[in-house]
Amino acid sequence: MLAVAAVGCSREDPGPAAQSVLDGEPPSLRSWSGAANCCGEDPHPVHGAALADGSVVMVGKAAASGEQTAGFITHWAAPEGPAYGNFVNDGGEIILHTMTLEPDSSLLQVASAGDLVVAVGFQAASGGDTAHGVVLALDAATFDVRAQLRVDAPQAGESAALESVLVTTDGRVVVGGAWGLAREQMEGFKSYGNVVGGQGVVMEFELAAWLSASEGGAVATPADVSAVSREISETFSVKSMRRWSDGSLVAVASDLDERSGVLWVEAGLTGHRWMPYAEGIELTDVSVFSGLDQGDAIAVVGHGGSNTIDGHAALMDTQGAVLWTSTFGNPSLDDSEVPNGGLAPDKFIFDECWGVAQRGASLVVACGTGIEGCGAVEATVSETQACEGDPRRSWRSYLVAVDGAGEVLWSRADSFVESTGEASESAAEFVVVDAAGDVYAIIDQVFGVGLARFGD
Repeated sequence: MLAVAAVGCSREDPGPAAQSVLDGEPPSLRSWSGAANCCGEDPHPVHGAALADGSVVMVGKAAASGEQTAGFITHWAAPEGPAYGNFVNDGGEIILHTMTLEPDSSLLQVASAGDLVVAVGFQAASGGDTAHGVVLALDAATFDVRAQLRVDAPQAGESAALESVLVTTDGRVVVGGAWGLAREQMEGFKSYGNVVGGQGVVMEFELAAWLSASEGGAVATPADVSAVSREISETFSVKSMRRWSDGSLVAVASDLDERSGVLWVEAGLTGHRWMPYAEGIELTDVSVFSGLDQGDAIAVVGHGGSNTIDGHAALMDTQGAVLWTSTFGNPSLDDSEVPNGGLAPDKFIFDECWGVAQRGASLVVACGTGIEGCGAVEATVSETQACEGDPRRSWRSYLVAVDGAGEVLWSRADSFVESTGEASESAAEFVVVDAAGDVYAIIDQVFGVGLARFGD
């Protein structure tokens, strides 16, 4: 499933909604920067991280020659204003640095590590028949490459890719993804679908050893840094992960039956436990929800449902028992933008959620919301006609906050709206929260890359 879709059902397509739809008391929009000329042709950001100085890094992929993609990482300031969609230029005061990989690559997740930024993804090997996982460490101030690591599949002729990363407070790098893949099984990452093939893998090594092995521009291997790895044979790929207080890892993945679930990996990668989740729900991100009365718990988010797609969040204990679930979605429109024929039924609205971050005593979930196509669900003729005139055929960013009991506290659905009132479709791919509580949404824009900042 794509994070953004604009599907034509009639000759006069409705334009994007220009009015934000707020429920509850969400934080206010402080700034929304967008760039059409950053990061390559038709770029799609999929993940991001906030740095200590208040700036944000984003990773993703852009179009390259043929059907290939090229991974990118871009570093943006997050200004205090203006509180509307503002186009920015590469190399200006907002876009501080951008680096693009060679074609046939993607960067899929990024983490902040003090004075470093660590990103993971994949790069095609020479000749393009296979690909290998890549780990990059960049200087957070200059964006110079400080270290590189190449992760190959165990068998010749197979591919590997990495799509999750974290750096621990004690100086260890943990990466997750898949290996043993056929090259054609590798397009589906993040909001572009799930890997179907190979096996999941988690790998851990010391950051200091990696930096040392990469001196002089050398590309390190797992052997060079004495990496410890664990293959997760029950899953295709390890999509996102967090570290638990005892040093173990909790992650989301999908198994050989294409079911989402939660993965526990013991400290030191000495063992693991796989827990399939409910049928029909795709889990996309995980967080440790701390400060609850019952103690820390696992928060997972994603989307799914019966005959439609709605946003989904759940809280689980360490044994995998579900404490609560929350379903949300189908934001409406401002009354001024409802067409004369009315709105399409809610079943047409797909709410696809890709990231989660804790903000005080709540979780903020990042989603895109919109109509995937007027033929995507079973409908009567009159329902399809209402769909064709519904402005929600242009996707919007959709942020939702839930509390420790799973109750929705607030939500906001937004388009990128310039000072002139012209609107462009958007979808939130990930969300980060800084120490002051400001929320940063990494936005896949119809025109390129966006970064929206919200605060009280």
